[in-house]
Amino acid sequence: MCSTEVIADDYALQWSVGNIALQIFCKAGGQPWKVRPTDEHSLIIGLSQSHKVVGADHRVEKYFAFSILTDSSGLFQSINVVAEGSDKETYLDQMRTNLQTMLKEKAAEFKKVVLHTSFKLKFEEMQVIQEVVRAEAANSSAQCAFAVVKVNQRNRFFAVNRAVNSLVPYEGSYVRLGGGEFLIWFEGIFRNNPNVKKVIPGPTHLSFLKVSEEKLIGDEQILQDLVNLSGANWRGFNAKSAPVSVFFCHLVAERLQEFQQRNLPLPQLHDFKPWFL
Repeated sequence: MCSTEVIADDYALQWSVGNIALQIFCKAGGQPWKVRPTDEHSLIIGLSQSHKVVGADHRVEKYFAFSILTDSSGLFQSINVVAEGSDKETYLDQMRTNLQTMLKEKAAEFKKVVLHTSFKLKFEEMQVIQEVVRAEAANSSAQCAFAVVKVNQRNRFFAVNRAVNSLVPYEGSYVRLGGGEFLIWFEGIFRNNPNVKKVIPGPTHLSFLKVSEEKLIGDEQILQDLVNLSGANWRGFNAKSAPVSVFFCHLVAERLQEFQQRNLPLPQLHDFKPWFL
């Protein structure tokens, strides 16, 4: 929101005018910036949910899942409803059917499709996603590579960098935990400037499910796309603690949660231009 107080205050305006200009540019249909991708023909699908929970027992009254599509350069493509329903069985059946249709369509357009799933997704939802991706990878005749990455920023891991006095890891560094699990630092210090000027978030935990051959899609390629997308956050110039595929999903989920808690009809996401763009 741009208030008259901000515009009237020269000091406040000088810190806001860049964001104001960026918003005008985006609302007019411009693409603010993009990052250099590892593969021009790859699609990133961010998946999250926003269920309506009621009562002291936190019972789910309505299930809702959606996807945000970007390419590997960080450019926004679309928001799609993946599934919604008042009972779990209907919701999961819709998710299976709609996800199958989406992957089948996108496999003809892209050489690589990677799903970034939010830590909010439950076991049953992750199971459906993995089953659908495995089946589509087996049936794909377009040599399209598929992978699923669960991105969890809330974890119990930490690490220290004994090469510097601050003990803070370098930005973009990662640790292989084994079994398709990694820790990665989307923020950290730089080798040419090891000074710490702000609080650095901890690592993000990643869990990989690769269903295509290593030559089609490797760990390094998936990790590099995640690092690239963490620097493509359009909502702020300095916010890059999460890839946009997941960060945008969290923003939309928070707003949809408010719609549901106030018993308001959900917006038409197919024609939706995200406010954070």
